[in-house]
Amino acid sequence: MSAPLIVVVGPTAVGKTRLSIELAKALRAVIVSGDAFQLYRTLDIATAKATPKERQEVEHRLVDILEPDQSISVASYQAMVRDEIDRLRRMDVPVILVGGSGLYVQSVLFDYRFPGASRSEAFERRYESLTNAELKAELMRLDPQKAEAIHENNRRRLLRSIQIVSTSTDAIPTRRESVYPEAILIGLRTDRAILNDRINHRVDQMMDLGLLEEAKRVHDRYRDSQAAAAIGYKELFPYFDGQSPLAECVEAIRLHSRQYAKRQMTWFQNQMDVTWFPVDFASFENTTKAVYNHLTIKK
Repeated sequence: MSAPLIVVVGPTAVGKTRLSIELAKALRAVIVSGDAFQLYRTLDIATAKATPKERQEVEHRLVDILEPDQSISVASYQAMVRDEIDRLRRMDVPVILVGGSGLYVQSVLFDYRFPGASRSEAFERRYESLTNAELKAELMRLDPQKAEAIHENNRRRLLRSIQIVSTSTDAIPTRRESVYPEAILIGLRTDRAILNDRINHRVDQMMDLGLLEEAKRVHDRYRDSQAAAAIGYKELFPYFDGQSPLAECVEAIRLHSRQYAKRQMTWFQNQMDVTWFPVDFASFENTTKAVYNHLTIKK
């Protein structure tokens, strides 16, 4: 396949969407989402989707393809994204895969297998004395990224995930041969203090855009869904339940977003061979130009 495959990664709020759109315009590329939560329809604010205007300017694939009450495994996502990438590149269309979900992006790029294990009632009985919160904590210990995608109230999925992680050697996949050795991996990064300030400001912007109403809809209709695990929803549930003041819940969104950004950077730095570019937020066009020049040289 001659059409390039460009992968843009980095922590939340670092500018991945802006860079990918500018690159897509310059390269006449299609953007494929590498985000686990942008798959869901109507869940727009917490997932930081590109705006409708931005999606009119540049074609986006694998955004708004699932209902909020549907679930998807990493294995299903892997197959779906690869099909989309291969279809576009066969038509000689450049592809920009963009996302901050490290395991999801990496599962596309490398030969990961997810065989799992059949359900075992005997295994589940070992955990029957644990509360949902304790099950969530155990899965967080075993596989933090998988735990983030499952709501605490979804006991069946928590047990299933713990079983897979505990009994399958491939449940937490190890990197194998690259499926797309020609892919160009681009990462955006910035100083931690600057990123934290941007995350805090972004949360405020999300609240102004209507995050509270969006989260209330998730709370009322999809509370036990996979989609409800996205940062920005579950932190507001205690407010809707009359358990915590709104300001405290919003601060929890900021905190969890900052913690997630730190985990994202750790994942990408340790798990993927990325060429990193510092972001010039004062003149973002400088960042775009530096990445574009790098891509031109690579070609």
